[in-house]
Amino acid sequence: MSDEGFCLEELFQSIAKSVDEGTKIARDSMLNDIVDEFFVPVTGPSGSPIPDRIRPKMIELDLPQHNEAGELVNHTYTVPLYALANHQGISLKTLEIDMDVEFGGLEESGGKAKRMKASLGSRRSKKGATSASVKMVFEGANPCEGAMRINDILVKTLPPGA
Repeated sequence: MSDEGFCLEELFQSIAKSVDEGTKIARDSMLNDIVDEFFVPVTGPSGSPIPDRIRPKMIELDLPQHNEAGELVNHTYTVPLYALANHQGISLKTLEIDMDVEFGGLEESGGKAKRMKASLGSRRSKKGATSASVKMVFEGANPCEGAMRINDILVKTLPPGA
């Protein structure tokens, strides 16, 4: 076996770390999108934004309502945009990796249990690089509890009967 091999344990740790990093990137991206789309910075007396302070974007809706005479008239309501949106996220359901691995024996690790040595197999892509087939399946996820609590507070600002 060549010196290019690695411990199988390192391969699994690398895959787990990649999934974890991907999850963090997706989470951060989703949070940034929520802030950018549904909130605006709070500004101080000078008009400059106050760090780490945001408020919900509000929109005005003209909704039909019956007046005292029973006539249908439009009434303007100011509502938080966040309360009108679906906050369902996505999560990784399964990750499948299909690759050829050549096993090369056991390696002692500082007097500890022996570890399996491996190297990527000989399956090659058109460009000559070792290849693997990766399949990721995502599924819809329920909104996090924090998002739902924020939504509950904002929904209470809606006018009754709207």
